[in-house]
Amino acid sequence: MFRRPRIVGLRADILRGGYRVLEGGARQRWLPMTSPSPTLSRSASRSSIQQGETGRQKNWKLATAAIGCLLAVSLYLDPAGTIRFDSPPDPDKPGSGSRDLGIAARIRLATRALPEDLQTNASVDAIAHRTAREHTLDAPNPDELTEILRRHEESVIVGGRSGVLRYDTNQIASNDPMEDDHASEIISLPSGDDWIFWGVYDGHSGWATSAKLRQSLIANVYLKLAEAYRASDTTPPSDREIDSAIKAGFLALDDEIVWSSVERVKKLGTRQAGAQLLAPAIAGSCALLAIYNPQSRLLRIALAGDSRAVLGRRVGESRWSATQLSADQTGENPDEAARVRSEHPDEPDVVKNGRVVGFEPSRAFGDAVVKWPSDLSMTLRKLYFAKRPRKVDGNPPYLTAEPVITTTKIEPEKSDFVVLASDSLWELLSNEEVVGLVGRWIDEGYLKGQRKSEQKRSSVWNMVPWVFNEPESMTSNVDKSQPDTPKPFGRPPVRPAQWGIAKRQRVPVVRDINAATHLARNGLGGDDHDLISSLFLLAGKNSRRFRDDLTITVIFFGDNA
Repeated sequence: MFRRPRIVGLRADILRGGYRVLEGGARQRWLPMTSPSPTLSRSASRSSIQQGETGRQKNWKLATAAIGCLLAVSLYLDPAGTIRFDSPPDPDKPGSGSRDLGIAARIRLATRALPEDLQTNASVDAIAHRTAREHTLDAPNPDELTEILRRHEESVIVGGRSGVLRYDTNQIASNDPMEDDHASEIISLPSGDDWIFWGVYDGHSGWATSAKLRQSLIANVYLKLAEAYRASDTTPPSDREIDSAIKAGFLALDDEIVWSSVERVKKLGTRQAGAQLLAPAIAGSCALLAIYNPQSRLLRIALAGDSRAVLGRRVGESRWSATQLSADQTGENPDEAARVRSEHPDEPDVVKNGRVVGFEPSRAFGDAVVKWPSDLSMTLRKLYFAKRPRKVDGNPPYLTAEPVITTTKIEPEKSDFVVLASDSLWELLSNEEVVGLVGRWIDEGYLKGQRKSEQKRSSVWNMVPWVFNEPESMTSNVDKSQPDTPKPFGRPPVRPAQWGIAKRQRVPVVRDINAATHLARNGLGGDDHDLISSLFLLAGKNSRRFRDDLTITVIFFGDNA
């Protein structure tokens, strides 16, 4: 299904499920519910409609009973009569963490299960969070695979003099529920400048931490930046002061997640409060935050974890260069391993087999089980169902949420673009493959909606998804000359070897109008329908064994004055 890019103003709320930070630090929250496509059997609904008057009366009785049952379940699940989603409430902020949809909304949810002539235009997916595709072992056909790949894609065209033409996002789940999250905001700083923020949050051990980051990380960083700007009325903060403010925003939020939550739980003293408030501390998440100043054209990448940012830049006609802007922070990274060992000199096994006390990322939010003292972990486990502490005889914390920050000068005249993604994309594709794929997508006219390759074909061939006829590789349009400066640490893709296709030449496929979907399709198998369909048939832990949750944001820079 074709989806037009959403056009937004420079100060608009541009992504679902985030905060908009207003002047003075006030937060405006937007948490709409999604409305996926209906999954009920329409043929069954039509046959029931064609019954006679008696049948209609039965349908109305069944409908009334269905409403009553579903409302009863709703009220039973939440005695307050509210439908809760996203994050647990903060006891210091009444009303946070939940939203009362009201009795009318619950009736609308209930009536989604009625026959077609009695339904609203919404779908039962809002209750079940599943689709019919996920309840069958039948292999998905190409059209169904495309629907799965495009289900959560979004393209945003940014207005004003932002220096950003557009950005595309997509998420494809492997875990159920998905553990990744993402966010973006355009915010006015006290200087009057509009800065743009994009975040990719790769969760693990659950979704609670990444959801908390989606709601709060950009806001926390903004507040620290605002403090830095207000500290001087005459001169703006230096680059070093800006970086320090970003780091302070990261660390303040992790302190809230790991330590302030414990204090709030102690005040409330109930297991329900413990289960709710400690959830973001018990789970964990990496955080990749990109911050762009259109006035200076400086892009800052702040990373805590093993996600990655890569810059693509045009270096000639249909030629591109790939530059990694962040270093993967894992126990395999020599710099990270040395840092952790220096912090724990009496623990020789603190980094073992490329992991920090068993964790792959060496920096992360949450993961309090390796940040709390073991006695606190045991107390919280007994009282509030917290996670068992790791068997480590040492001195936590072992992980930190302090980010490493890099700064890059963007050159819009060279068609710069940046790909932000969780580590799952880089398990599928190399930096050069990612840049080559997006560069080819741009050169084929998809960024401007021209689709040059489709214009060259006859009307008959326009009905067929485009695949390159020549056996070109994914990196044939990428300049592979090595820069003089050392490359940041980055792990090579591992999934092709795991899937048994490492030695196979993968041919690029260009058929998606969303660049993030384009990368996901090619990474997961491209035109190999047998491979990609088999991956989507896997479920549970077996799915996670062969592919992870995938979150991608592709940002296109340019003059949009």
